[in-house]
Order: sequence, then structure tokens, then C-alpha cells
Amino acid sequence: MKTLHTILIGATALAMYAYNKANNTVTEAKNIIDNLKVKVKKINNITQGFGKLTINLDIALINQTNHNFEANFGDTATLKKLELYTNTGVLLATANKEVSNLNLQPYTETVIQNVNVDIDTSNIVSTITQILSLTPENIVVQAHVQVLGKNFVI
Repeated sequence: MKTLHTILIGATALAMYAYNKANNTVTEAKNIIDNLKVKVKKINNITQGFGKLTINLDIALINQTNHNFEANFGDTATLKKLELYTNTGVLLATANKEVSNLNLQPYTETVIQNVNVDIDTSNIVSTITQILSLTPENIVVQAHVQVLGKNFVI
């Protein structure tokens, strides 16, 4: 009976330690993610298809902290999708680009190349006006990142 009691105490302590460790990791991830920046690095190509324009972009994730994102979270951090907006807040497109094993060294940028986004051209007048003004500087990107099952938006 004493052995069972000792095992239960040990198992409870181990479970509490694991919970606290995971909770601290998510909190640390949130602090780092709050200081990440995402932007369009380059517009590679724009092609026209039936009812849509496809834009091929390079996206930069910029780590503005002194923390190594990969070392802190290993393969538990995954980029899930990117949303592209005009600088006036109009949603242009969503790219479901999943990237695992993000490696963001302190004070550096990592470029995710060849991200394809499709822009609906059903409202052609509005779309053309927006497309004509596209430059990397006036596209706002929101990245959706998942760390240990929790979703964050950069």
C-alpha cells in the first residue's frame, strides 16, 4: 500500500511538472510571437487564371527578439496560413501554406519562398484597382502560427 501511495504521489508530481512546463512554453511562445514581424519580401510573379489572379510571393518572418525560436519550441511551432491585406485593410487573399520546423534565429529574418495566393477577380473593377497598387511595401500580411496546439496571429 505504501508503494502504491508513493507511485501516485510521484505520478501526480510528474503530471504537474509537465503541465507547468507546457504552460510556460506557450507563454514564452506568445511573448516571442508578439514581437515577430511578417512582411512581403518580394513579388515573384502574377499570373491570370479563370476568375482569379495568382500571385507568387516570398514572405519574410522577422524575429525581433534575442530568443532563438527553433531552440525554444523545436517542431512544435507551425505556420498554418497567411492572410494578405491592402494597407487600407481590404482582405486580398488567404494562402494555406503550412510550414513546420520554423527556424528563426535572434534578430534575423527567415524567408518562406514561393507562396502562392489566389485573388478572386469576380469584382474586377475593385480587384484591378487593388492589383495595380500592389508593392511589397503596401501589402500587410498576417501569419497564423500554431504552438503546442494554441493558435497565434502575427
